[in-house]
Amino acid sequence: MQAIRLFTLILPLFLALCAGIPASASTPSGSISSANTAITTHDKNGNLLPNALRIQYDVDSDGRVQNVKILESTTTPE
Repeated sequence: MQAIRLFTLILPLFLALCAGIPASASTPSGSISSANTAITTHDKNGNLLPNALRIQYDVDSDGRVQNVKILESTTTPE
């Protein structure tokens, strides 16, 4: 349950970050950009912090987030 709560708090932040990205002029409308983005939170030793997620997602030419994948999670199921 905690993982779901954390994901619902983090996802709107990522969506807000992507909303301000202008679409590329060379990408036709409706197609998906090939660029992927991964956002991570690490400690000073390079370890993923507790209760953190590494996600990857695609942004289409209209700035919409698609294909969200959880790459790594340090949350523990309850």
